[in-house]
Amino acid sequence: MKQELPLVADRVASFARSHSSTSWSDTFCTDPWTQLFVQRSGQVRVCCYLKSVLRDSAGKPLSVYQHSLDDIWNSEMLRNLRSDLANGRATGLCRECQAHEQAGFPSLRQQENAAWEQGWLNEEGLPLTALRARGADSGYHLAEPPISLRLNLGNECNLKCRMYSSECPSGSRK
Repeated sequence: MKQELPLVADRVASFARSHSSTSWSDTFCTDPWTQLFVQRSGQVRVCCYLKSVLRDSAGKPLSVYQHSLDDIWNSEMLRNLRSDLANGRATGLCRECQAHEQAGFPSLRQQENAAWEQGWLNEEGLPLTALRARGADSGYHLAEPPISLRLNLGNECNLKCRMYSSECPSGSRK
């Protein structure tokens, strides 16, 4: 007899049910405590779903070319995001994950939290509650730098190389 593979929708629904622990709250996400995404422009995001780049108190984008890692990591915007997520307050910045969850699908937030619980970027084996408490006594200012810096350098060079020839470096032929 041929064994049928479960439908993708069934597997997604199963994941969502098994990763809807109330200990996470409806808002908590590990990303603002663990990582930054640096774009080619130097501007920084907390996660790949977040549409907005991190900004200073004047509303100007923070950039690795103009600001220190600590200035970005402990910016007012990121400290406010940590506070909101740790205290169960939904934030408009996290609309993508909220939409996935409201539709009954697993969100990146749920996946990142589950990965943390399974040891991803968590060599200490901290429970989510301990991670959430980090920085609470200092206005969510974190002394430790991000565990992960993800660099999005783009693919412009690769595309240029391919468009001219596979042997030439970018820009050597016009």
